[in-house]
Amino acid sequence: HPSAAATRAANAGTNRVLPFHPGAARFYREQGIALAI
Repeated sequence: HPSAAATRAANAGTNRVLPFHPGAARFYREQGIALAI
């Protein structure tokens, strides 16, 4: 979707608004990106 064009995986760790889908959280962990869940 165009509204997500600027979204970067490296910024996922700073998300404090929306919960992550379990599959998305696993993807980010596998990429070495720490999430604050």
